Amino acid sequence: MNTLNVNSRPAGWVFVLLDVIVLCLAVLWTASVSAEPPVISSPELLPGDVESNSASGMQLSPAIAAGGGMALAVWADARTSVAHGGLDDQTGQDIYAARLDAQGKPFDVTPILVRQAFGYQRAPQVAFNGTHWLVVWENQGATAGYYGFALQAARVALDGTVVDSQPIPVQSFANSTSGMFAVAAVNDQWVVAASGTSAGESSIYARRISKDGVLLEQKPIEILPATYYLFFKLGLSSANGELLVSWLGSSTMMARRFSPALVPLAPAFSIPGDKIASSGSSYLVSWVNNGIFATPMSAQGTVQYPSGKLVSFGAATTNGGPKVAWDGSNWWVSYVSVTSGIQVVALDAFASPITGSEVALSSDSSTKLGTHAVAGVVPGSLVGVWEGQPITPNDTSIWGASVTVAGSVTDVVSVSNGAPAQLNTDVAPAPFQRLMVWLESTGMGHQVLAQRFSLLGYPLDTLPLVLDTGTGLFGDVRAAFDGQRWMVAWVKDYKLYVRRVGLGGVVVDNAPKFVANAYNADVAGGGSQFYLVYNMYISYPQQVFVFGIVADGVTGELLTNTAVNLGGSYALFPRVERWNELWVATWQSHFSHDNPQAATVYGIIGADGKVITSQGAGYGGQTRFAPGPTTGLVVWRSNSASNANNDVHCVAISQTGAIVGGPTVVSAAPYRQLRPTATWTGTEFFMVWEDQRDAATFFDYRSALYGARIGADATLVDGVSFPVAVGPQPAVDPQLAADAGFTLMTASFFVPDQPYAAYRLGTVSIGKMPIAGDIDLDGDVDQGDVKLQRTCYGKSVSLVPQCAMGDLDLNGQINQADWVGIRKLAGGK
Repeated sequence: MNTLNVNSRPAGWVFVLLDVIVLCLAVLWTASVSAEPPVISSPELLPGDVESNSASGMQLSPAIAAGGGMALAVWADARTSVAHGGLDDQTGQDIYAARLDAQGKPFDVTPILVRQAFGYQRAPQVAFNGTHWLVVWENQGATAGYYGFALQAARVALDGTVVDSQPIPVQSFANSTSGMFAVAAVNDQWVVAASGTSAGESSIYARRISKDGVLLEQKPIEILPATYYLFFKLGLSSANGELLVSWLGSSTMMARRFSPALVPLAPAFSIPGDKIASSGSSYLVSWVNNGIFATPMSAQGTVQYPSGKLVSFGAATTNGGPKVAWDGSNWWVSYVSVTSGIQVVALDAFASPITGSEVALSSDSSTKLGTHAVAGVVPGSLVGVWEGQPITPNDTSIWGASVTVAGSVTDVVSVSNGAPAQLNTDVAPAPFQRLMVWLESTGMGHQVLAQRFSLLGYPLDTLPLVLDTGTGLFGDVRAAFDGQRWMVAWVKDYKLYVRRVGLGGVVVDNAPKFVANAYNADVAGGGSQFYLVYNMYISYPQQVFVFGIVADGVTGELLTNTAVNLGGSYALFPRVERWNELWVATWQSHFSHDNPQAATVYGIIGADGKVITSQGAGYGGQTRFAPGPTTGLVVWRSNSASNANNDVHCVAISQTGAIVGGPTVVSAAPYRQLRPTATWTGTEFFMVWEDQRDAATFFDYRSALYGARIGADATLVDGVSFPVAVGPQPAVDPQLAADAGFTLMTASFFVPDQPYAAYRLGTVSIGKMPIAGDIDLDGDVDQGDVKLQRTCYGKSVSLVPQCAMGDLDLNGQINQADWVGIRKLAGGK
């Protein structure tokens, strides 16, 4: 079992056993604390399932540099943003790298995390100085009033070690939110040049970095003064120990030679193209002009063929035009053809194409290809990396392959890898066990998975159950228990499917059962029935309704042919729970399809699936309900999803639907509190949510998990909310389940360490925790447990989950060691 414990946390995770820290928070948020918050365990990750594959999410903007008989590929990676979508969620875009061999295959099964921080780190470039690579990227840096364009860098050693744990601050622009930059190695040092876009920042500046990572200038120096127009297509190259700076002026590509100390060596001169590669002693220049052209150029700037030599006639290019490289014996030119994918061709010393070398590195159409980069690792071959769409829609991955001068192309491999992302979880309790369900994602597809766990949090099944697979899976996976079995619900290709799982961990239904055209679905269970709710429009997408329908738990069949319209006319994100003999559904009801403001609505639903009463609890969204013995708790976040400040609220309701407590502001901490959920623990409600109160600035979207204990009348038990899981890594999508007096939280925690680099599911116990050996669940290990252990002896805990409490050696079987162990715990011999 992989454990995130107090003494060993990946990348700074802090999972607090709450004690004195709550007193500090009380000073910050409230002056009154009436009781000690519950003890919260460190989370434990689900074991196994770490096989590396193309990572989920968007991987963008690859660059590559050869060195040491291999190459380092770098890219911007938005894998933490897959939790809620987009490119700026959680840590936004981060910088990853992988070392590749001469065939383009990664040495690093899990990529190297070069830099992760809030905001974006994007558009990396890389250069090799003979011993190390320097990776440079754009960093979103806070300024006094907003944010600015900044450049940071870090060295990577040949063994893949990131030498600079804190990035090198190369340059920052106070008023430019975008710009351009380039990097090159000159002898054993590096030079970074950059230009901003705002007045006073549009000159071209340069700064040197030593092999030891030391900035050699106190501040960047101006090497090309600003003019009345902006510069574009900035480039850096090096040959014969000199630096060549190139740029697009008003209409002409220009270049100028500099010494390694950034002293100009000659006046600027025009060049025919913007793509330049160096052999160490001379250059190749390439460009597009109704075809791909190239020419050799000396280190002193003498262009051999001013009009260029034709490399590929009439090639229609996209995504940045050609790329160029030197492999130690040949030049290479690559480009993305609109019709034929990434094309490469080797050139001789005179820039003439070598017969047989022009082939497709990737034959994907240009609509599936983004930017690409190439490098010559060994003589006679080229390694390429590119941004391309994998099997799953809306994802992009970094791919790699190599080609020889003879035109032999290796198999395409995924470069931007990681363990599967585990997200969109739910947990449904049953006697002595719980069923956890989740959506597992890679760039190659999704799976709906389910696995049973004991009250101690250990898996009862060797492997998860695979309930469905496909690229069209999206949204939450939900589960419920009807007293005899579970039903799992999910959406695939805008269709709602369900599948039942028995108490013994056996899938009841041979295949997923179609319920309705739908999205945003949920399920609740009780009394051998299930109630399903979902979103769908009837005639127009501008009018979306919440529907509900009852399913028989024994057969899995729908009990009616027509779903009940619970509410509209633009109602989203329904949820449902069982409350005694009733169902309670919640949703957010927008005033129109183009109005982000919404009312938070709950509806009391009878056994026939029809609404008895419904009313609003407040305004906002992401509404959930938790049933209690006499009152239930409706929770939600305030304001619209696009608001920069959201709080979490609750009210207590009776079974008639009347509000009997609250509304209560559970947390009004700074920034955003989102996606609340709650459960009844046996004595009170416990509420948990995603929280961004610890944000360093307004574009820090990392979520921690905070919680609060709430009484049956919707009052705060402790007078304050408190941290549940806090740290520099995102924690998202908390879910709660309480049974047998024990409360369990599941959530997805981003784990950057090997072998993960992905969101992984973890479980956290809250308050009273199960005790190993306490089979009768009376709070201690005594002779009653010894007697029960005798009946469990020889049994598989997978078949008899209650016996899992006595499986002390965690081998899945009650054996002699467990028998001896429980007798010792009970005070016997």
